[in-house]
Amino acid sequence: MALAFYSAPMLIESFLLLPGGSTLASLESGNQARPEQLEILARTREMASSVNESGSSWSQLSLALAHRANLYEPGSAEQTAILERARAAQGKGIRLQPANPHSWLRLAYINLRLAAPEKASAALYMSYQTGPYEIHLAEYRLTMSSGMWRQLDSWAMMAVYDEVRLLHYQKPGSLKFMMENDDNVSYIARQAL
Repeated sequence: MALAFYSAPMLIESFLLLPGGSTLASLESGNQARPEQLEILARTREMASSVNESGSSWSQLSLALAHRANLYEPGSAEQTAILERARAAQGKGIRLQPANPHSWLRLAYINLRLAAPEKASAALYMSYQTGPYEIHLAEYRLTMSSGMWRQLDSWAMMAVYDEVRLLHYQKPGSLKFMMENDDNVSYIARQAL
């Protein structure tokens, strides 16, 4: 009886997370979603978080909101309000799962969009610290780092250099492509190598 009592919130959360699963998979693969799909994803993640708080449901809500913010005029009050909600949701997700480099990277991205470069730099650094060898994040982190290089402290710069060397050995074609298409990446890579 006690087991059923304690597992009920997790079971309810699982059912609430079912709608929007394909949208989530699509977003995580780098694809876009329709506004109504983003709304369903956001609504179900909010409901799931109210039943059983988990880092993943808050992070998924943040992802949906960050994508929904793209539907509004850049810098508009509507976009800023949605990005603030996304930042708050991601913050709750990180408090529950602090060792998730994906969550820290998303928080850096949201802070960058909210014109908070110091907060973005700190979150980016935490993404490096919690997942230093996450090769699938390397291109995103390097692109973000190159755009805010002057805001990074020396520790974050060293983490970027380490990741450039990781890309150089594991995905040299990708690094070469990035260097050819972004002067800042090229500068950083030359410094690292």
